[in-house]
Amino acid sequence: MEFENLALFARTRDIYPSSLEIFAGVIVAKGIDLLVDTIRRAIRERHERDALLSNLFGFSRNADFVIGMRQPWEKENPWASPDVRAADETIRTFSRVFTGKPKVDKKDVVTEDVVTEFDPFMNVLSVCGPIPNPVTRVIMGIEKPWDQSPLPYSFNLQPMGYEKEDWNELQGISPAHPQPNWTIMNSATKAEIYIPEYYMDMIRDYGYGLIGTIRKDYGLIIKIKSQFKQAPIGRKNLLLAGCHGFGTIAAAQALRNRDILSAIWAEVKDRDFQAVVMCNVSDDEIDSVELV
Repeated sequence: MEFENLALFARTRDIYPSSLEIFAGVIVAKGIDLLVDTIRRAIRERHERDALLSNLFGFSRNADFVIGMRQPWEKENPWASPDVRAADETIRTFSRVFTGKPKVDKKDVVTEDVVTEFDPFMNVLSVCGPIPNPVTRVIMGIEKPWDQSPLPYSFNLQPMGYEKEDWNELQGISPAHPQPNWTIMNSATKAEIYIPEYYMDMIRDYGYGLIGTIRKDYGLIIKIKSQFKQAPIGRKNLLLAGCHGFGTIAAAQALRNRDILSAIWAEVKDRDFQAVVMCNVSDDEIDSVELV
């Protein structure tokens, strides 16, 4: 399989002991003795959150982080893409807990002529959905937009009236035309369960509703054994993907939400899992994220 549309945006390799963890331990120890209750409580909550993150996703100490590269629309700033924002959220979250923000070698920097390589036989964290990201397709077990994923939840990539036969056709959506409403469905029955909602804008020239700004979006967090067949036993894949870009950001933000991590840990401990999160959006910013 070709991965020509991918970019490596971070690479972590474990260092023992982690200087960040030692520093955090000093903060916790001093905080208990010296700081007021409110600060002490905040420190304890962060320590608990970081411990949950490490328990659930410790394999990300040694991982390649990849993001699908959707072609930007005309005059669109690609760095404002929700998927890029989700990638930034993700690496900042993990860098707080593990070995600090990874340093990118000069040879790993993407230029116009070079696409960075990632190692699919390592632990791989994939950001954004299956349309622009072929690694996400591997993790979800789908090769074509109409394939049935073996996972309990999947994306409906063939909404009524918008059936497409390949991934390039699905990417060829213009903001000047109505967009299909990607949803999360039961993979076995194909019943749509989680459906994004929008602020509706009326287009008078045509007399019908055009899908407007996203008001509510959904995302998937998937932790699963590596789906790359030649990867060594014990390797893991982590996927963060939304129906739209805000759902991807919500999945990334959920990784630093102590209550969400605690609820997941209570249910699955260190087993593999699939979780659905929901976010409310206003003024192109996420107001809240919850586990549904």
